[in-house]
Amino acid sequence: MLSKFYVTALVATCILILECVESAIYGNYLQNNGWLNFQTEHVLNPEQDLDYSRWRGKEWRRWMFKRNPALQKSLRHPPRGKAGILRLRHTEVVIVARPEDVVASFNGNLVQYGTKNQAMVWSNWSFPTFIFQRAGRRLRVYECGEMFIAGRLLNGYPAYLHDFYPLQIRNPLGGSLRYPVSSHCSRIPAT
Repeated sequence: MLSKFYVTALVATCILILECVESAIYGNYLQNNGWLNFQTEHVLNPEQDLDYSRWRGKEWRRWMFKRNPALQKSLRHPPRGKAGILRLRHTEVVIVARPEDVVASFNGNLVQYGTKNQAMVWSNWSFPTFIFQRAGRRLRVYECGEMFIAGRLLNGYPAYLHDFYPLQIRNPLGGSLRYPVSSHCSRIPAT
């Protein structure tokens, strides 16, 4: 019969091995996909979408839904319950830039976003910014001009966009900036 100590040691070893394997797999996933996800959700490459400046709301929504099919589904069938609400953002932010310019803007001396979260930093450059805001089952599109973006870096690449603002603010009051989109940005007509 196996001793209690031997069984406990065996279980602990298995758990440790499982956690190491999971950490290695998940860490590689984040490292490889954080920047790719950031590009998919937040970057419009003007070299690929040459006529974006002439788009109406309809074309912007089509572009966004192609990049993020879950967003279109959520507008048709709003999620119910706490878990569904946490997965969806009220505002989607898209910057117009070549991917290599976005990466370059997060190099050099970076301004920290706030004192509480050391990982958040501002881009060194501002970018043309478009905001998608939910209005019930509709998605409104706004052109907001040049904005700096604050985000979290993973291995030197932006992996999470946290905020946008015309200036780099080191310590936003309340932890986040609230840019008045509807009064300071131009709404793009739907059709």
